[in-house]
Amino acid sequence: MVEYKGLFIDTEFSSKRHPKECWRASIGREQSYSDHELGAVEQLMERLDGMEDYQELFEG
Repeated sequence: MVEYKGLFIDTEFSSKRHPKECWRASIGREQSYSDHELGAVEQLMERLDGMEDYQELFEG
């Protein structure tokens, strides 16, 4: 788990889901995948930076 801008990003390793992209980072409904943990987290951080309102992560 990584804290970013007051939000907590979960990370998980699972080679069963995506054989080439084993690491998953997620927060609310947003997810990203990469072959290494930091890559998945950084991709998700970039998406968070582009959002005006984080509430949309947890709606619907």
